[in-house]
Formats: sequence, C-alpha cells, structure tokens
Amino acid sequence: MDISDEMTPHESLPAREESVDTDPQLSYQPRRLHQALRAREQLLHRLAEAVPLGVLHVDAQGRIVYSNHMLHTILGAARVATVEEQLCMVLAEDRELVEGAFEAVLQNGLDNDIEMRLETSDEHGAKNVRECTMSLRALTGDTGEVTGAIACVADVTESVRMREELRIRATFDDVTQCHNRASTMESLEMTLAASDERSGPAVIFVDLDRFKEINEQLGHAAGDALLGIVAKRLLRAIRSEDLVGRMGSDEFLIVCPGITTAAQAMRAATRVADTLRHQVRLKTTHVSCQASVGVAWSAGPEADAGTLVNQADAAMHEAKQRESERPVLYTASRRGAIDQNPMALLDSSYR
Repeated sequence: MDISDEMTPHESLPAREESVDTDPQLSYQPRRLHQALRAREQLLHRLAEAVPLGVLHVDAQGRIVYSNHMLHTILGAARVATVEEQLCMVLAEDRELVEGAFEAVLQNGLDNDIEMRLETSDEHGAKNVRECTMSLRALTGDTGEVTGAIACVADVTESVRMREELRIRATFDDVTQCHNRASTMESLEMTLAASDERSGPAVIFVDLDRFKEINEQLGHAAGDALLGIVAKRLLRAIRSEDLVGRMGSDEFLIVCPGITTAAQAMRAATRVADTLRHQVRLKTTHVSCQASVGVAWSAGPEADAGTLVNQADAAMHEAKQRESERPVLYTASRRGAIDQNPMALLDSSYR
C-alpha cells in the first residue's frame, strides 16, 4: 500500500519540508544580524573619522589593520604596512619610549599613555617638530589573549607652545627678559630653604641713578632700551647659578646662592657696581647708567626672604644718600648699613 494513502495532507512529509524552507522568520534573522553588524562597523568607522585624533588599529604582530585620515594628517605620511614604518618620524630620543610602549601593550596587554615628538615636513620641505600624546589600549579575545591594540594620537604642539608662553609671562619681565618680582622672590625663598648654617644667599639691590630723568628727556623707548642694556650687563657680571630679577621701574635684585662670608657677598656686589659704571649710547647721546647698590647676606635657613630684601634695600638707600659709587653692605650685628673698603675685600675672586 502507498504510504501517502495513510497520511492526511498536513501530515505529509513534503508539506513539513516546504514549511521549513519558506519560514520567513528563520530566513530574516541572518539578514538582520548581518545588517546590524554592518551598521555597527559603519558607526565605528564614521566615529573614527570624525574624532580630532589620529586612530591606529594594529594586530598582535604590529601590522596595521586600520588608520584614520587624521592620523596621516598629524604624521604627514601615507599609510604603510607596520606600526614601526608608520611611526618612523618619531625623534630618535623618543623612539625607544614609543617602541617600548607598543611592545608592552602587544606582548603583555599593558595600557600606556606617553608623550612623543615627531619630525614632519611641510609643503616646502621645511622640517617641523610636533609635540604629540599617544594613548595605547590593548585589545583582547574571549580567553584574554592580546589580539592587537588601538592607539590614539593627539597633536598638542599648540597647547605646549601656549603653556610655555604663559610660563614665560608668569616668570620673566617683558622689557628686560629678567625674572619678574614674583619669580625672583620665589627663587630667593627656595634658595633660603636649601641653605645650611655655613652658607646662604647674598641679595644685591640695584637702583639706577637718574633713570626718571632719562625717561623724561629721551622718552620711554630709550628708557626701556637702557633697562635692557643694564640687564645684559648684570647677567655678564654674575655666576651661572645666580639670578637677576627686575623688582620695579628701575630696580633690580640679584640672588647669589651659596655665599659663605660677608666679604664674598661684598665682592659680588662690587662686580655688579663696576659693570654699570660705563656709559651707554642711547639714540645720539651717551648717558650714565651708574647705580646705587646695596647688599645683604645671612647664612642659615632661618633667614627670611622679605627681611633680606628690606636689608639690601636699606643698604642701597644708604649708598644713594652718600652718592657712593661703592656698594654698601648691611650687617645685622650693627643694625644698619655700613660701607666696606672694597680694596680690602678683593684679595680673592668672587667665586
């Protein structure tokens, strides 16, 4: 007997097979998953191209899987095969750091954030150094093995430049390029804190004579030029570890660390006074840049910055009242400013 004679239509085998093949729900699911995957890939791709960062995806062997347009704009180079080739413009001093960061993330899965410098060329072939930051993040598989890494590169050249400009403005005087008052006092306080009972800083207060008169007769531009010349002369008269600061209109303060005796402090002040005795040519005339100079010195960390500056200032005013070409030394033991014979103090060098 034919088996089909014993089956009702809904029980027939061909009918069940046809229902499986044409089930719209089953055939739709793979398409929906594929579309979702493509949508996610497109989202990630568009996101990588939109962010203002260079994005680099490498596999576990350091081969480049993906890089966005911004990365090549920052690097100034086209896409190549490996990360080593892609980052060949990293400065030699930073290359070991960059290579070590990639080795750590690809071999051990260690995330890292580093700073690096790149040497790039503009359209005219001129070399430029760019300051960049790079964030490295490991990619792992289901079992935790490292499958690659993502690197995000940011060009922070302008930010670094602006920070440096702000630091300079906060530290130095625009006219003389010396330290400004605030940074000079900060340096003096740090020097005092580092002093011991055997040595301490000498503070030399310099006030230019006739500066107001020069400003009024020759103009502020000539006055600024004079201040610049004075600053250069002061810098030539001091040691490399000393510091010159502009305290006010025509006032300078020199901080000399590591001074062991009052005689050594006086020798330093004498060198400063001597370097300012020569005339300066401004416009079509020669002017004197002679100054009144006072000096104070105290050994030991217990000394106070403000007190030392006030003592040097008092000694300077004493020199101005006497119209003395020689520096005046303030001594705490005598509670006042006293004049020293520089010839008796010049038996040895300043240093």
